[in-house]
Amino acid sequence: MKRPLIWISLCFAAGIILEKIFNFEPFYYYAAAAAVVFCALALIKWNRDAFFAILALAVVAGGLRLDLAGAEKISSLAPFAGEKVHIEGAVKGTPEINEDRARWRIKVDRLKRKNEDWLIIPEETVMVYYFFDRSGEKDLFLEPGA
Repeated sequence: MKRPLIWISLCFAAGIILEKIFNFEPFYYYAAAAAVVFCALALIKWNRDAFFAILALAVVAGGLRLDLAGAEKISSLAPFAGEKVHIEGAVKGTPEINEDRARWRIKVDRLKRKNEDWLIIPEETVMVYYFFDRSGEKDLFLEPGA
């Protein structure tokens, strides 16, 4: 077959589309992958072409990839949008300082609302902006997922 990587890529994409439509459980993908691998081994043992088994495995891999990746990766800080919070974490890199603001990248470890306990935040990096005091007010702004 000419251009096998194109066919494998198309089958991988077909697996993603099938997962998006039917939303199978991961168990079915593992079972299908095991069945396809056994078929491929049998075809190889009988000196037959196993390319179609490889294509079937690409379909299974595409569906499993989407199933395990999750539908959307949303920031764990999204529920705190528009609220004033305290964050605790580690500064990553050096701050960028402009004439009207300063910006830091912070890996957030914990977050706290006023009068509440600290919440552990899994693997979240934010950009913290400090706008220099021009109007008498100090203002901080967080940009999640930076």
